[in-house]
Amino acid sequence: MKLLELLQGLKAAVVKGEDREITGLTQDSRQVLPGVLFFGVKGYQTDGNLFLQDAIDRRAAAVVTEDARQAEKLVCGDGQSVVVVSDVRGAMAMCAKRFYRSPDTHMTMIGITGTKGKTTVASMIYQILLDSGKKAGMIGTLGCFFPDGTKCAESVNTTPGTLTLWKELDKLEKSGAQYVVMEVSSQGMKDRRVETITFDYGIFTNLSVDHIGPGEHQNFAEYKSCKQQFFKQCRIGIYHSANACWKEMAQTEQIYTYRFVKSAADETADLCGMEAEDSVFSVSGMVNAQFSLKIPGQFSAENALAAILCTHLLGIPVKQIQDSLSECRVRGRMEPVETGLPFRILIDYAHNAESLKKVLETLKPLCRGRLIAMFGCGGNRSRTRRFEMGKISGTLADITILTEDNSREEPLWQILTDIVTGIGETGGQYMVIPNRRQAIAFCLKLAEENDMVLLLGKGHETYQEKHGVRTAFDERVVVSELLAEYKTAAEKG
Repeated sequence: MKLLELLQGLKAAVVKGEDREITGLTQDSRQVLPGVLFFGVKGYQTDGNLFLQDAIDRRAAAVVTEDARQAEKLVCGDGQSVVVVSDVRGAMAMCAKRFYRSPDTHMTMIGITGTKGKTTVASMIYQILLDSGKKAGMIGTLGCFFPDGTKCAESVNTTPGTLTLWKELDKLEKSGAQYVVMEVSSQGMKDRRVETITFDYGIFTNLSVDHIGPGEHQNFAEYKSCKQQFFKQCRIGIYHSANACWKEMAQTEQIYTYRFVKSAADETADLCGMEAEDSVFSVSGMVNAQFSLKIPGQFSAENALAAILCTHLLGIPVKQIQDSLSECRVRGRMEPVETGLPFRILIDYAHNAESLKKVLETLKPLCRGRLIAMFGCGGNRSRTRRFEMGKISGTLADITILTEDNSREEPLWQILTDIVTGIGETGGQYMVIPNRRQAIAFCLKLAEENDMVLLLGKGHETYQEKHGVRTAFDERVVVSELLAEYKTAAEKG
């Protein structure tokens, strides 16, 4: 595709060179090949404008920047161009959409946003669509998935970067996908990764104070504003009306609501759920039926309500939705680890105070022994989150094991000290074991019959991140390896 065709309608000026053929897009100068268009994007840690000349030296067909002064200094060869735009992120989004010939317009786009529940709701909708014979893809925390259920790309962010996102949408369209179920994070909105997409359906799960701090959002107002902006890009909105912020989110022309109620007199939403017993709930309103889940807790049922309402609007038969949800499991969300031991092990992604509280409150009544919670907190994130998680675990768990979890560039001792400060206010029993593998090993030795061991914070992740390096770490694999070691040791006597 020609450079000027990609730039059409944008506030852009070709200050050096002329129109030429573009064969690829990137914002990483290390990925530049002849014919590629490079975008100099200023990020949170690195300014891409510092690599404009490097991209040219690597024979980029053209480079795009907002920095007119820097553009004048660039030394180009024959067949190379320099473009100055007023908004490089906006230009990148539009150029990507055009380069891949708008694959989003050929598929039904379903976006999910909220502080919690995005991954579970997306997975449920994706599974229902696949089970009903629809060709659907999914993009989110767990990765990018084809209509046959296979993974086509790993996930670095909940919502992929702009260029990666459009590349994945192109893959899904070419694979025959008719639907795309996609998690849309507030950070994705802030960075304008989905700016040029119109979503057919937008789902709001909830909103609470989180993701505020270095590298995330400056304050709650900014966080909420990013969520609101998403629904301005949606045709039909599905909102969790039990959340106090839902009316502020309701920016769509068509509005549908869902919520859990205590009695029929409270039925004020388009779809209402009422719990009958553990993991079984009845639904009334637009759908009247009973559903069962493998994932415990009312918050899981609330996520299911969003999936039921969305797929019902898409025309999926109620019986199919019931069957799919009854078998649906979501990786890293209340995920059981089969061990054959007399106690239960569950893996969950709970990595903030509210998520941790809901998990512990849900499982405590179901646990006939001790509730053992193992977790850490991510580095370079809000310290307030750590204090709060310590308080909650100290209050609700019988024993808390504190360990590492993606410490990134921050000293692990500082993170653990913050959590201990929180848990110390409760008088709860705890132990600090910095090495996560050793912490899991301790939990396995500590657990007795009827206990419940919760490995929290990593969820679906299969790595540990420290000082910019990711090393393989899958808790399912670690548990399996440790149990095999114990068995071998026992056999040797």
